Amino acid sequence: MGGSPVLASAAASTAGSTWDRGRRFVLPTLSVAAAILAMVVLANQTTNEMLDYGVGIVPAVVPWSAACLSIAVALLGLSEARAASTVMQLLIGALVITTAWSVTMLPFDALRIVGLVPLPLSGWGLALRLLLLVAAIGALVPVLRVRRAHLERCSSCGRVLPGKLDAVPRWPAVVAVLFALP
Repeated sequence: MGGSPVLASAAASTAGSTWDRGRRFVLPTLSVAAAILAMVVLANQTTNEMLDYGVGIVPAVVPWSAACLSIAVALLGLSEARAASTVMQLLIGALVITTAWSVTMLPFDALRIVGLVPLPLSGWGLALRLLLLVAAIGALVPVLRVRRAHLERCSSCGRVLPGKLDAVPRWPAVVAVLFALP
């Protein structure tokens, strides 16, 4: 009845590594599922109000692009070699831009839910924006984790060494945000 402690620890480490490998696919799978659901919403609502308030100030091609880019980044991000490539960097940039553009109406959705904006809420538009946001986050988080794990670190303290963009001043961005707030 009593097993060897060595075999028990070996079985536990094997189960842990299987769990880690399986957990690696959770966010990309969630991303692909959310992107496909967003495509279904877009396909079913193109004749209704979706292209007016539902998408907002966004051309209809932008949410489609965000959904397709989420799928591409999620699938390509599963390979660690591709996560650091130049093509992946371009895809990440395009995904961030198209998703940000696609979900610009989310603050107004929140104001409509609370009742501060006296216009009706588009449930399909809100669902589309939330699905696109979930798809983008689910695609980006694993890729950014892999990229962060491969950053050059200091041998004595383990901190990440500064890269090329760390020399760029941040004050213009702070000034732009402060002037944009009012």
